[in-house]
Amino acid sequence: LQQPETPTRSGLMNGDRSRELGREYPLLIGGERVKTRDVCDSYNPSRPEQVIGRHAVATAEDVDRAVAAGWAAFDDWSRTPV
Repeated sequence: LQQPETPTRSGLMNGDRSRELGREYPLLIGGERVKTRDVCDSYNPSRPEQVIGRHAVATAEDVDRAVAAGWAAFDDWSRTPV
């Protein structure tokens, strides 16, 4: 599973990351990216008119699937060395 590129603190200071503003972030359930009908906008506190991200809003069913996926992965992950 490839992780989405996310801005780092140094990246924000060293270049224009404005192309990433307003990007949509789906849920991640059992390694699968899940888009939802409802999203929650996240705003820049210093520029309230600027949407910095749109995050998927989970339903109760999404939560149930995520908990089930977590329990299904628990045995393997619990044996992963730290």
